[in-house]
Amino acid sequence: MKKIEKILKDLRGRLDDRRYHHTLRVIDYGQDLARHYHLSVEKFKYAAALHDYCKQETDQKILEGIDPDLVDHVVRNQPNLGHGYLAAVMAQSLYDIHDREILEAIEDHTFGRARMSDLAKVLYLADHLEPNRSYVGVDALRQLAFKDLDEAVIMTATHTLIYELSQGHLIHEGTLQLRNHLLQVTQARR
Repeated sequence: MKKIEKILKDLRGRLDDRRYHHTLRVIDYGQDLARHYHLSVEKFKYAAALHDYCKQETDQKILEGIDPDLVDHVVRNQPNLGHGYLAAVMAQSLYDIHDREILEAIEDHTFGRARMSDLAKVLYLADHLEPNRSYVGVDALRQLAFKDLDEAVIMTATHTLIYELSQGHLIHEGTLQLRNHLLQVTQARR
């Protein structure tokens, strides 16, 4: 059995139906984006398959399983938001995945960070834009995703920030750093 097939089989037993099918949609949607931007579809599949591997773990297991340096004020207050960090740890220990690009994409898919790889950007977008997501502006973001990767990430991060602020949630520095960095990069290109 190929490693990706084993991961998907294991996911079926770990995740509820809603989360499992979300993962499959992220894989399908993101593969098209990865191809569009000439990225490794195989690496993307691994990152996408594992991105929510620990989404349904307990807060305690997430906090105990990740590097304490990753437990900032946001993760401390909402430990489940650290599920990507633990998923990267599990990818290494359970599936012998040590490719830094894959692991960083898994780690960064929730918040983002400055200087993300294009693979990580595609996973970030696929997670936010997969076909079952429904919110004001998502269709325009999906179109933008195939026109300009960085602009799509900026707009998706902006949408996330506006939503989180409107809900009174804490804001993770990674999302701010991601947006600010890409704004500087895109402005320098003009």
